[in-house]
Amino acid sequence: MTLWDLKKKKQVTERGVSTSILTTCALEQVNTRFLACGGLEARICIFSINRKEELGKITKVKDFTDHTGMITCCGFLNETYMISGSNDATLLLWDISKTGRSVRQFVDHESEVACLDVCEEDGNIIASGSGDTTVRVWDIRVKEPCCRIFDESKHLINSVKFMPGRFVKGNNLVP
Repeated sequence: MTLWDLKKKKQVTERGVSTSILTTCALEQVNTRFLACGGLEARICIFSINRKEELGKITKVKDFTDHTGMITCCGFLNETYMISGSNDATLLLWDISKTGRSVRQFVDHESEVACLDVCEEDGNIIASGSGDTTVRVWDIRVKEPCCRIFDESKHLINSVKFMPGRFVKGNNLVP
């Protein structure tokens, strides 16, 4: 993992995270204190990053290991919770202040979870795309969290993105 200072156009620090290839990373957006990285080892590493006082100081905080396959995507809902997707076909919700065990599992996809996005307007809403050719929209607050399925695609969904009041699936806008 390499951190860059874009204003100075130079590398700040480099740190080995894993013995295998990293496939995803996410930055916590509220205070930008945490960075999550995941990869082939089916493990997510959470790092605390110090942005101002000692730019480049990175401290490992947690390892999450409940997935059984490669980590394909991750994102922070807020400072406390993050979500990850894997080629084990699951999304896992994590409380990063707790022991490192997932607090909830979402298992409706029938193939690998290839991508996810957390809604900026409401961090409890997540979209995920999968090799099962569906996009699923989740509300983590409810008992049956999968609240919408888009299944018009004939191909793997490898990118989803929320927009204010809408969300994008591949190259289609959905109101």
